[in-house]
Amino acid sequence: MSTTKQPVSTGVPGLDQLVGGGYPNGRTILVSGQPGVGKTMLGIQFVLAGLRSGEKAVYITLDQPATQCIVDAESVGLSLAPYLRNNHLKILDLTHYFNNTEALHDDVFSATQLVDDIRRFIAKFGAQRVVMDPVSPLIFRHSRSLAVLEYLRQLIGMFESKIESTVVLIANAQPGGLDQHDTEAFATAGVIQLQHSVDVMEHQRHICVYKMRGVSIQSGCFPVTITPGVGVVVTP
Repeated sequence: MSTTKQPVSTGVPGLDQLVGGGYPNGRTILVSGQPGVGKTMLGIQFVLAGLRSGEKAVYITLDQPATQCIVDAESVGLSLAPYLRNNHLKILDLTHYFNNTEALHDDVFSATQLVDDIRRFIAKFGAQRVVMDPVSPLIFRHSRSLAVLEYLRQLIGMFESKIESTVVLIANAQPGGLDQHDTEAFATAGVIQLQHSVDVMEHQRHICVYKMRGVSIQSGCFPVTITPGVGVVVTP
């Protein structure tokens, strides 16, 4: 009898088709891209897909207050409020760790300890889905004492070995940072990048799946639109 877990729906119309039915269950996915391409919306849609099926979820925000996350979701017709009220969703606001410069010295701030605290919180709450948005501050604040990629491997290893949640890590693409050129270096089960291009006529968005372990992915980059009440929509 097979013990293979079913894929976890991404919650994004058209994206499941590109990744063999969904994200690998219980694994960690990296979603990167420049500001304004829809990364946060993609994370919210992933969370909502689980919440609508009765699952529990944790959304971890590192660079904007929880209230702003709720307002941003509402602005495109994606409401988180009902799930906050029924206690199926927790928004873990960690912005204060990164807005207080005094707390960022190595003798005060421990990224490793913070991640372990997050892991215990997720396990206690029983979340099936987790989004960390963005993971970049947590990684690069720790880069003075550990190589960035090695620390990322440790971070992902902790998530995958000690919790059973499917985790989406959102990262801001930047020169020399987390982008598609480093995909094979990551220990994530999947790597997705959102891209955009702007010309005098229009603003175009695309999504590219660079890696998804255990499934055959559709290669290439595909058009993305943002639809009110739905969010990110992929045209395979």
